[in-house]
Amino acid sequence: MNVASPIIWGIVTRAAGSVIGIAGGEDKCAFVKSLGADYVIDYKNNDVAAKIKELAPCGLDIYFDNVGGDILGAALDNLAMNSRVVLCGSISEYMRDKPFGPTNYTNLRATNSSMNGFFVYNHAEDFADAEAELANWISQGKLKIREDITEGFENMPKGLAKLYAGANKGVALCRVREDSQMINRDN
Repeated sequence: MNVASPIIWGIVTRAAGSVIGIAGGEDKCAFVKSLGADYVIDYKNNDVAAKIKELAPCGLDIYFDNVGGDILGAALDNLAMNSRVVLCGSISEYMRDKPFGPTNYTNLRATNSSMNGFFVYNHAEDFADAEAELANWISQGKLKIREDITEGFENMPKGLAKLYAGANKGVALCRVREDSQMINRDN
C-alpha cells in the first residue's frame, strides 16, 4: 500500500487528502475509519512506526500530534523530506509526574522538516473565518462531526476521565443545562 502525501491526523478530513488515523483498539479504529480515514493504525496492537513505514514508505508529509510520547517518536522516525509536524497536544504525558520529549528530534534536521506548536487560543482573531470554513466542509461532507456528550455538571469529572482513558468516540463535550436554559449571547 502506498499512500500519496500521507497525513496522520486525529481529526479526519477529506479536505486534507490521504489520511492515516491512529487509535487504540478495534472499536476506536473502526470509528476513525468511519470518519473517513484511508487507513487506521491500532496503537494498542501494532508496531506504530513499522505500520507507518508500511503505509507511507516515502514518509509522512504532515503529522498533527495530539498525543506526544511514543506515537510522536514513531512519526518522527518516518518523516518525508520537508515535512511538517504540528504539536497540538500531548495527552500521553498529561498524567505523568515528569514529561518526556522525543529522543529522535534530530530526524527533523535530517529531513529538513519543521515542528511547530499550535495552541488554538493564539489564533482567536481567525475564529470567525475558521468557523465558516469548517461549516462549509461539514455541509459538503468533507468533515464529519461526532460528539461524545456527558450529561450534567456533576458528571464532568467522569467525562474527563473517559477522555483520558481513550473511551470517548468523538469530541468530548459536557452538557450542563438544556438548550432552553442557555443564555442568549447576543443580549
